[in-house]
Amino acid sequence: MSVDAAPRAFFTPASLAAYLQVSDRMIRKWVAEGRLSSYKLDGCRRFDPADVDSFVARFRERGGDAA
Repeated sequence: MSVDAAPRAFFTPASLAAYLQVSDRMIRKWVAEGRLSSYKLDGCRRFDPADVDSFVARFRERGGDAA
């Protein structure tokens, strides 16, 4: 990471659902299936923007199926 690059804030489940335009339930499903990485910080689930970018890229590569 360069010195000038500001770190991006982690997503919450609700903010990620809004960003991807899906339901909170779909976010929980992807996490439970192991398709979407997340972190628990003091009991609160968070998503790294880099992991979200990788997840979305898998959908693009497979034509919509990020299995």
